[in-house]
Amino acid sequence: LRCSHLISICMRRQQPETGKRLFPEHEEVAAVACAVQNMHLLATAMRIGSYWSSWFEHFTGSADGVAFNGLCLSEGDRWLGVFCIGASDRLGNYRATRMVVGSFASWYGVTSCKEGSQHDGEPSPKRQRKD
Repeated sequence: LRCSHLISICMRRQQPETGKRLFPEHEEVAAVACAVQNMHLLATAMRIGSYWSSWFEHFTGSADGVAFNGLCLSEGDRWLGVFCIGASDRLGNYRATRMVVGSFASWYGVTSCKEGSQHDGEPSPKRQRKD
């Protein structure tokens, strides 16, 4: 990959507000990861090479790096890495292949996948509607 652009991957934490519940930090990190995955999928569809790198940790964890992105560590903001994009001669005619889940996963303790059954094959209790 000949990297032509670097995009900072940052998470700005939700701040407390009266009457509002805070999202757990791991959910906010997961939301950022989903956004990066969408960028990766788009780049691949456009035949552009890309990857999420955390090898810039010496910079992402520094006060200069945090200030560069306008983050506030005391409020829980985090710089999670760098998304590198650029031309690649390895993409070629890359095409993803899909496999049936049963070809690479084993399911233990499952007797059926019918609606209302749990992973151990026992039927789940019916939920009572509260009026």
